Amino acid sequence: MPIVRIEESMKRDNETKTMIIQSIFQSLRSIFGVTDDELQARYDTYSAEDFVSPLGKLPYIHIEITIFSGRLRETKKRLYTDIVVNLSTLL
Repeated sequence: MPIVRIEESMKRDNETKTMIIQSIFQSLRSIFGVTDDELQARYDTYSAEDFVSPLGKLPYIHIEITIFSGRLRETKKRLYTDIVVNLSTLL
């Protein structure tokens, strides 16, 4: 059961947050084969002074996915690539 945590300092409207979550869920469904019953997510927005991104570059979105051990490295790479491609077209 993957647990998704999304963090950023950029304020987004609820529709955009939902689209980001759904995009990540779609990748989890297609790559890991998880069902809707297994999906859960948290979306946290921080003020700029409470969020430090790599090299201070903004906008920056941090996505953390907690999964049970046992997934192949290649499968995880496919998941990460799929998420990045989907989000780059969305955002």
